[in-house]
Amino acid sequence: FPSHDKGVIRFNKTTSKQMVVSNNPSTQLTTATIGVWVKVNASYSGFAGIVTKRDAYGIFTNNNELVFYSWGGSGSLTSTGINLLDNQWRYVTLAFSGATGSPVNNATRYVNGQPHTTGTILVLDNSVWWTAIAWGSCCFGSEQFLNGSIGEVHLYNRRLTDEEILYNFNVSRWLYRDWE
Repeated sequence: FPSHDKGVIRFNKTTSKQMVVSNNPSTQLTTATIGVWVKVNASYSGFAGIVTKRDAYGIFTNNNELVFYSWGGSGSLTSTGINLLDNQWRYVTLAFSGATGSPVNNATRYVNGQPHTTGTILVLDNSVWWTAIAWGSCCFGSEQFLNGSIGEVHLYNRRLTDEEILYNFNVSRWLYRDWE
């Protein structure tokens, strides 16, 4: 999905900048790769959605740390230990497959093209309207709004290989040097 203003959408922690993609069947994925360029602008406490799909998966900042969330089962939060409040662009990717039934260790999380953590993503029900993909917030109509910038958002209906994810990082990283 292309963005605006030199390839960047700026979010200011308000609903006026929430982006939502329709929840049509092409986005109701149980095997996917989601990649996003993100830069956090200001410190705040709590969760803020970077790219999310309620009842499925989410890439968040929580108290300025990059985290991943799976709604499946009783919910699963994966911390990365990466502080996003350092004025640096990062290419963050979530790749998973077979996210229905009883998946185990079916997801890999990447930072700047490199595998970072593995875990499980379980999609509960992504067919209802409120499970649209959102960026700049958590879930349609939520209050977990991002105060930062998002560049390119990549959504694939398959799990990319490590090499493909590294390629995506390398091919666009020159766009996200500190020109702001």
